Amino acid sequence: MPEHGSLPLQETGQRPSRALPYRFAVSTDADHPDKLSFSNTGKQGVVFRIRQSGHPSQHLTVLAGTSQTWTCASQGNVEIYGPHGFYRLHRPSSNLALELEEDGNKLTFVFSTSRPAEKDVLLIDHYSGEKMTCPLKARSRATETVDLVPSQGWYHVEVKSMSGDVLLAAAGHIENGEPSISDPHMGKTAHR
Repeated sequence: MPEHGSLPLQETGQRPSRALPYRFAVSTDADHPDKLSFSNTGKQGVVFRIRQSGHPSQHLTVLAGTSQTWTCASQGNVEIYGPHGFYRLHRPSSNLALELEEDGNKLTFVFSTSRPAEKDVLLIDHYSGEKMTCPLKARSRATETVDLVPSQGWYHVEVKSMSGDVLLAAAGHIENGEPSISDPHMGKTAHR
């Protein structure tokens, strides 16, 4: 036990990671921002932990080969946690929807909006440090593609208003059935 009640530090560096049997997605719809779509095309069920502002934590199990829709509160933040570092932050009042499209070692973030609360948003890739401004118009789609080779399949992207409020966030690892390596940011201090 530490003398002064301090917590142990996470060791830096990467470790081998086994292939995981998960193939799932969580997406939102701009016309129904209070609806979250969970799909699982993998061979094993997935358990998600869902936290909403002002509500107790809940768990949702999505069986292999199935999909479910989950209704969230229309105000506040919704955070979704899943296996292997999976994380989503969704703010229904932002009227922004997010879908991710995988293409080998690239991940495309597709944003859509029915009634933009913001004219422009800032997309921040926390692995590359790149910041991109994305214009938003009603009934439009904006896309940004992130190269996952440098991060070995890991991603962490935030979408912020131009005033700095986080509207959406997506983090995790692309599962392709192959062994991988642990998160390169594990044990490092987050820079925002």
